[in-house]
Order: sequence, then C-alpha cells, then structure tokens
Amino acid sequence: METKGRRPYYFLDNALNAAKDLALLLGKITKRVVISNNANNDIDISHHIVANVNKILDTIFEEYGSIEGKLKMPSAAKSWYFNIYDNVTGVRILLF
Repeated sequence: METKGRRPYYFLDNALNAAKDLALLLGKITKRVVISNNANNDIDISHHIVANVNKILDTIFEEYGSIEGKLKMPSAAKSWYFNIYDNVTGVRILLF
C-alpha cells in the first residue's frame, strides 16, 4: 500500500484509515513511524500512505437518490448493508 497504492486483500476500510492516521502523525508528534511483524519485515510509513488511502477509498461512489430493483439479503452482521439487483441489467448494487 505504501508503494503500490492498492488495497491489501486483508485490509478493510477501518484498517486503511488506521494506517492513514499513523502516517498523519509524521511531523506532528513523531519523525518516524514503523510497522513491524517481528520477522525483520519492518515497514516505514510515509505520507504516501495518506495519498494512497485517499485514492483507494475514493473508488466508492456516493450519491443521494433512488434505485429501482429487488432487495435481497439485508445484513447487520458487522454493519448494515443491502444488495439490490437492478431490474433491467440484473447487476448487484451494494449499499451501505
């Protein structure tokens, strides 16, 4: 994520925001932030993370309006979300 600007497959939005928050500490509270997994794979965090996280999270489209379709599978397991299937195309639209 530091260099490639792609979401790691195991990172949810809250993990991305936490990495961004760590990067925002640079220059304000500390001069260096390092993430370590105790296997000599230390990762220095830089301000590139902030830009990359913003790019990754901006891929979500947010709009106010209405959608016509069939509501399927509402879920509240971790957060509320819904799947709506477009009547014309059958494409699934994920709503939060």
